[in-house]
Amino acid sequence: MSEKPLSPCVQSAILSSTDEVTAWDIVKKLLKMHPECTHGLMDQYIPAVDQAYHGEKKLTVRWLEAVAQQYPQEDLLHTRLVILGLYAVDPELNKLLPKELMTLIEEETTFSRSSERHDA
Repeated sequence: MSEKPLSPCVQSAILSSTDEVTAWDIVKKLLKMHPECTHGLMDQYIPAVDQAYHGEKKLTVRWLEAVAQQYPQEDLLHTRLVILGLYAVDPELNKLLPKELMTLIEEETTFSRSSERHDA
């Protein structure tokens, strides 16, 4: 498994998968668990991405290792980081998911980090 700890949501999303999966499989599970990440906008894109996506399959642990390499400064791989990381490392996902949705997730991640620093 990834050397970095995983949030409970990420753990839950990947525990059911022992076979090779695509990055989209992981992202879709996470977004279904947390539709607020994209303010519910992702639902309209899921059917089109399902149909068009032909990305690589890997063991989940390999995907998470690639994501962890994208965020060496982070202590925990949570839902938003995993989605953004998979978007960054999978060219097919990068091509199919609207940049605006990833920007929403990125902005929320940045806001969360800023809030955490002020609360500490």
